Amino acid sequence: DDHPPERRFHVVARAVERYLSLTERGRELLPVKKIKGSTTLRELVFDTFEPEALAAASIGQVHRATLADGTSVVVKVQKLGVDGLIKSDLANMKLVARFLRPYLPFDITPIADESIKQIPKEFDFERESRMQMEIRVSLNNSEYGEPHVYIPLAYRDLSTTRLLVMEFMEGVPFSKLLKEEQVAHDARLMKLRGLVPGAFQKLLLAYGHMMFVDGKFHADPHAGNLMMRDDGSVIMLDFGQTKVLDDESKIMLAQLVDLLAVGDKDEICNMMDEALSTMKKGGGDADKDTVIKIAYSLFDTRY
Repeated sequence: DDHPPERRFHVVARAVERYLSLTERGRELLPVKKIKGSTTLRELVFDTFEPEALAAASIGQVHRATLADGTSVVVKVQKLGVDGLIKSDLANMKLVARFLRPYLPFDITPIADESIKQIPKEFDFERESRMQMEIRVSLNNSEYGEPHVYIPLAYRDLSTTRLLVMEFMEGVPFSKLLKEEQVAHDARLMKLRGLVPGAFQKLLLAYGHMMFVDGKFHADPHAGNLMMRDDGSVIMLDFGQTKVLDDESKIMLAQLVDLLAVGDKDEICNMMDEALSTMKKGGGDADKDTVIKIAYSLFDTRY
């Protein structure tokens, strides 16, 4: 469901309270909570907490809030008991991949295996906050971070595997800029849309640094996870899907991008066959046309 219903706020509040008790800041405030009696950790940590969600998904939702010092933040909170749902969905994914194996030109079970390994990481907010801060610090220590690409500050002392508190940043989602009917009747959106090519250039340079220097990158840059500020700079959101590359993978990807630029199809096929050796047709060699199409669809913006 693209638009899952919001949970009733008392359910969200109960989850926030439970998760806050596991955070570093929450543990520090527990004695204060005991002294004040009826006061909740949520009331001690947040000055305001908006009941209406900014966004909702099947595993949780996002709320606007302000910290006790007045700082504007967003709070991502997972639904209580969501772990069992995730495990069940992943098990079904593996069964479907095995069922489809005889009917496809290449084996997708390794893709399912990788998803089973990666998807739980997406729902680990402690990992997300750590990756978000590591990438933020690295980009800002390079020439490709602020004021070109912004990553919100994550409050790690207020975050757990199921709760994430981060700085609120104002911007327009790229998904909104792609909607012709909205842009055509809004002068601000029209102006921002004209800045999109420059914004993508900034983003491309940032990705070059993340992937080929750090080997650690935001792996889900869809239009809903990217926002544009009025000055044409970019905000990156949602670091749940962060991929870490070893040195060998960084070199291989760099070589593949270079081959795609040159257009050497034989070498592209060899490189993809080496990098993605699971894409076999009938258990034999990789199907050349399929591999080349996949390579260009992954790395060439014309596709």
